[in-house]
Amino acid sequence: MSCSRMGCPKLFARIRTVGPGRRKSASQGFTYIELIVVLVILAVLFSTIVPVVRSSARNLSLSESIRDIAALARHAQIKAITMGEEQRLYISRGTNRFWVTGYNRERSLFEVLPSITNGPDRLPDGARFVRSGRRGGRAEAFFRFYPNGACDPGQIVIQTNWDRKVTLKLTRRLGRMEIEDSQSKARR
Repeated sequence: MSCSRMGCPKLFARIRTVGPGRRKSASQGFTYIELIVVLVILAVLFSTIVPVVRSSARNLSLSESIRDIAALARHAQIKAITMGEEQRLYISRGTNRFWVTGYNRERSLFEVLPSITNGPDRLPDGARFVRSGRRGGRAEAFFRFYPNGACDPGQIVIQTNWDRKVTLKLTRRLGRMEIEDSQSKARR
């Protein structure tokens, strides 16, 4: 049977309903299997992304704490030079906190100075001070910063639960601080 374009309206009507700009009927939607496949793919993607984001957040928090310790050390050094008095950077292994004290001549004692950092002066969860101070055996150790710009030499070692180790080394002359990071070495 041969038909012209006008002679077979049913054939061309079917073609027009699925053409561009036309609505599909309800029977032509997604099947449950297609939806399940998409959900499985999304679940796999999210399960691989979440640990990466969590790890990055932990490392970022630790890096911020390391910068805070370095900033407090520099602050103690500058304060010792400008005030002409010894300043101290304390490290507490028991609480994983760090702070600076300054000598008060009027009261003849060291007082905790206001923090210059934005956040809490504490290591993030999962990180701890392994060794601090020159002797490293005390629960609380401190580094002295002197009016001539020098400081007590020593190391502050930070170990994490996720196998990152950071060592901050203070050298006596000019109170210089060097930072060794196991994560940075692994990338090189």
